[in-house]
Amino acid sequence: MSRKKRRAASAPDPADPILSLTSGPTPPGAWLWFLLWAGVILFFYYQHVKAPFLNPSFWFRFFPPIMKMSPALAAAHGVRIAQIVCWWALCAGVGRGLLLKIFRAKGLNALETGSIGFALGVGVVGLGSLAIGFAGLLTPWPVRIFAAGLTAWALWANADFLSESASLRPRDCWPDPWSKIAGGFVGFLLAFQLFHALAPDIFYDSLVYHLALPHLYRLEGGLVATPTNLYSGLPMLVQWNYAFLLFFADEITAKLVQWGCGAAIAMGFVGLGLRLKRPSVGWTAGIVFLGTPMVLYNIVRAGVDVGSALMIFAAVYAGTLSFKDEGASLLPVSAALCGLALGVKYPNWPLLPALLLVFAALKVPREKIFRYGAIALLVLSPWVMKNLWLYGNPLFPYFHDFIQPGAEFESPWRVLHASGWGREWGVLLRSPGKLWVALAHPWYSTVTGTTEFDHIGPFYLMALLPLVWFRPAGKSTRFWLWTLFGLWMLWWPLTRMPRFFMPGFCVLSVVVSLVFNAPKSVWAARALRAGLLLLTLDGVVMYLAITNQSDAYSYLIGGVSKDEYLGETRK
Repeated sequence: MSRKKRRAASAPDPADPILSLTSGPTPPGAWLWFLLWAGVILFFYYQHVKAPFLNPSFWFRFFPPIMKMSPALAAAHGVRIAQIVCWWALCAGVGRGLLLKIFRAKGLNALETGSIGFALGVGVVGLGSLAIGFAGLLTPWPVRIFAAGLTAWALWANADFLSESASLRPRDCWPDPWSKIAGGFVGFLLAFQLFHALAPDIFYDSLVYHLALPHLYRLEGGLVATPTNLYSGLPMLVQWNYAFLLFFADEITAKLVQWGCGAAIAMGFVGLGLRLKRPSVGWTAGIVFLGTPMVLYNIVRAGVDVGSALMIFAAVYAGTLSFKDEGASLLPVSAALCGLALGVKYPNWPLLPALLLVFAALKVPREKIFRYGAIALLVLSPWVMKNLWLYGNPLFPYFHDFIQPGAEFESPWRVLHASGWGREWGVLLRSPGKLWVALAHPWYSTVTGTTEFDHIGPFYLMALLPLVWFRPAGKSTRFWLWTLFGLWMLWWPLTRMPRFFMPGFCVLSVVVSLVFNAPKSVWAARALRAGLLLLTLDGVVMYLAITNQSDAYSYLIGGVSKDEYLGETRK
């Protein structure tokens, strides 16, 4: 094929549908097969979660007594919420300005701009704070000047915000009864998660490095080497947002960053639904993802996985839109977001090769692929330089005994690999039983997972059977599905911890939503939607039952002081 023909074949197609599935051949009684499949999953699932199946009396045992909260305590919670809203608005404003003024992105609706722009803004705040730490200026006045500069840029770059937002009519987001119900349920999930995120963090990872290291850097006034802390070499884009916020608020406000990223994901889902002219798809995806028990556990903590999910979702979404004529300018945006995603944690690094392979398979011109990779690696480079400067190892702590064999401190990075449920293929290949469990990982993770690391709920596995009855329509949809498959194939051989695949579940939730909204029968659609709401509510109650031992309500509602709450041993 000539170069001219290759360019024509890879050019953006305005007629290419965004995320559209067409019906393929279905077996007789397809929905009976689906009901049988779902029933088997639920049977084994409820054998392991140790909770009554859809039991309202069990639900009401864990209803929070919010009315007992004092006005003073409610005001204290309100101050922290106002603080995180200010941070959210700053990130969204900075990112929207970048989209419009720097990237010249076109064709996005207001909600897509808000979600993708927010992800870019989180990256700017994180990398800017890291730069201040590099310079040894991580003290109040430099950080305040940085915040003031970002605010001034956001105000200037968003002078047209009110006129654009006025074009988004609320009724466009809720055009039908299911959109109203699903939108209300997404609002309930976000409010529920926000309230529970206001409790002091007792998560081990937060106390060891997610919050501890940013606090240390703040005390030291900049970056310092901590070779005895294995986690200090990880990319820390989200944690440097924590460091930024610690100059304006306490650690409880900082941990709300995860919730803010979840809200941006929900906004992106709804923006996608508006683009499809089917807002119900976006709201359904919001329920599927935000209602995932594993997300419930992690969105209320000072971790990074929800932020990781936002970055990867935004990168994949911008890449998908680049196949549309009006979204061609979004390919550099996707590349920058990919680089930001790589800067969140090491397990995200397979994202770049997955995207490059998919671009190549879809015959994107080589110069665009090379440019994409170069942008992503450039955005990632500060984290590599940080490790070279502090430890002489760009991948610290990994392979430290090979790269720095004479280092003063040993770096037992294999322990870190084991704590991340890393796979030992030598052991698996010698044990047929263990190998089968690895090959059937989606099944075993679904029906046996009950912790914050692996409790993914039943919806994703349920959707796999009907998904085989559909075919992707257009290059954009193939990009979305092939990237998802690539993420799985590059993640699954390395670890069996589903929490590390949370970004994949975020991308998959959109596909699950398309399947849930596919039935032509009104009664089938209603049955699926009712089941989605009931099982999601049941998952929320399971979360409350499992986390009840921490007695967070003694602080959130009862008025126990933070010091007293943290002084007790809690799980």
